[in-house]
Amino acid sequence: MPPIPTLVFSADDRFAGPLLCAAYSCLVNTTAPHVRIFILDNGIQDRAAFEVLHQRYRGRLDLHWVDSRAQTGEAMQHMQGQSMHPWLSGATLTRLFVGHLLPETVRWVLYLDSDVLVLGDVRELFEAVDPATPFQAVVSGLRRWVDRWPAGPWSTEEAQRPYYNAGVLMIDLDAWRQGEIASRSLRCAERQDLGALTLGDQDLLNLVLGPAFTPLDPNWNRAPGHIRSRTGWRLSDVQRALAEGTVRVLHFIGPHKPWNGYYLRPFSPEHILAWWSYSRYRLALHREQWWTTLWEIVATQLQHFGPSLRRSLRYRLGRRAS
Repeated sequence: MPPIPTLVFSADDRFAGPLLCAAYSCLVNTTAPHVRIFILDNGIQDRAAFEVLHQRYRGRLDLHWVDSRAQTGEAMQHMQGQSMHPWLSGATLTRLFVGHLLPETVRWVLYLDSDVLVLGDVRELFEAVDPATPFQAVVSGLRRWVDRWPAGPWSTEEAQRPYYNAGVLMIDLDAWRQGEIASRSLRCAERQDLGALTLGDQDLLNLVLGPAFTPLDPNWNRAPGHIRSRTGWRLSDVQRALAEGTVRVLHFIGPHKPWNGYYLRPFSPEHILAWWSYSRYRLALHREQWWTTLWEIVATQLQHFGPSLRRSLRYRLGRRAS
């Protein structure tokens, strides 16, 4: 019998809204009769909206809150001293301790970043679990960035390995605990130049797990990006896959979040794709206050349109100059 689909999110107050939409999108799109969600709480102030979601899916959703700050205190303070990208939340570091934070009776989990929409049926992953592949993730397109970091902690051998995005992780927690992933990651961080670990625990997991990762289908972690060609911007395989309904998880990586209105190319196809994908789930989630929600969405975009447009112009002028 396949395990109950069990999702794990970690967030602070800054990502509470996106986390709520991510959880809702999963419930809407799965055929599983029963879903468990664990929220590793790093300072979410208002749980009322989560309780509304819990009531809406009563009998189908088990919602559990875990105060991760109380259980990981000193280690988290050490890790949060790293020079990570500003759009990253320190709450992402909590995923290292997932084996300690969840009950030992829980074995298979799908860890998800808060800045995702789950468009596929997570039941598929849990029906295909295999102890021979305890750590599964999607190979990231960031290897070209990693190669450019002059202070990167990668050895020659490590630099040749695939680099995985940790925003969607299928994990066998028994193997995670037995492999002491949390303590090994902390020891790895102590040995590295902290300023080189700009992607925080994602870098650490690639260093610690490395070949132990098994690639997931890329559609389980897709970003709404563009590919630059000689003739200009063209729609990427992500947009095509969305149109065809093959994307399972849409991941808003980097600083370009549809809820904060910041986009390097405002009203580009990438912007519209991300904005509409997120907004329609947010509107459905808050359907009782849809008019207020719609106004908040539009107001946020208008508020950031001017600064985003100026950044876009500087970016385009800079590329032409180079």
